[in-house]
Amino acid sequence: MKSIAFIDLEVHPKNESILDIGSIKKSGNIFHSKAIMDFVSFLKGTDYLCGHNIINHDLKYIKHAIEKTGVAS
Repeated sequence: MKSIAFIDLEVHPKNESILDIGSIKKSGNIFHSKAIMDFVSFLKGTDYLCGHNIINHDLKYIKHAIEKTGVAS
């Protein structure tokens, strides 16, 4: 069965730094931190990402990092 993670980012409006990343997987595993590399590790094995405004907002800040996981190729 394919796995999915629901994600949401909070980004500083002026300097565009990531303030927080929240995610939950279908399995119930939860991620809550601003550490992008820890988030990449959390996503390993995930087939799909889902999130509100993920295409127009979240991916702008995390796309390059998560491409390493094979999720957003």
